[in-house]
Amino acid sequence: CDDTAVSVNPAEIEVCNDGVDNNCDESAEPCGLSSELADSEVLYLGANPRDFAGSSLAFGERLIASQPSIAIGAPGADVGSNLDVGAVYVHPLSQGDWVLGAQNSSVTLNGAGGLFGDSLETADVNLDGVTDLMVAAPTNSEFAAASGAVYLYYGPLEQLQSPDFALYGSASGDRFGESISVINSTGAIVVGAPNDDSFKNNGGVAYIYSASFT
Repeated sequence: CDDTAVSVNPAEIEVCNDGVDNNCDESAEPCGLSSELADSEVLYLGANPRDFAGSSLAFGERLIASQPSIAIGAPGADVGSNLDVGAVYVHPLSQGDWVLGAQNSSVTLNGAGGLFGDSLETADVNLDGVTDLMVAAPTNSEFAAASGAVYLYYGPLEQLQSPDFALYGSASGDRFGESISVINSTGAIVVGAPNDDSFKNNGGVAYIYSASFT
């Protein structure tokens, strides 16, 4: 063991799966994560400039059939000639590097703009034992300019699935869906709208919705 070698030094933190006994104690345990990109086991790569893939992430045990999967938001993704409509790519957890896109993803959910995919959350919202996915589009203008929207997709997800339910912001500029969460024991959905003026100008509101969607 050479105290002068940076990567083989008793003062070093043991790095997981790098093939080196970093701290010279003849054991690879306990170990921590490396900050080096090359040490990643899997890379999910945005396919195009300004896709902004990785803006949001969510994990689901049964998001695709019975496979543990990761959902990756790309709110700047283009779909054909439709620019910046946003997309969510869902991949089973597996080894290797992947370029994100409809041709490589097990499930692709396409948005209609409004930063679709900027926030994600997974939970069993309808309490049927299968993981569901919520996708936010906080500048969606379907109800009013940049009022925002949250879309609910019941799992297991299917390719190009349409939303099973949608919630919308109530006024222009609310950015409804800037953050989303779920109360797991009940399936209730919590949605943040930081620019909501209901009480004070840009005072913001957090909305809680029961899971009784039909």
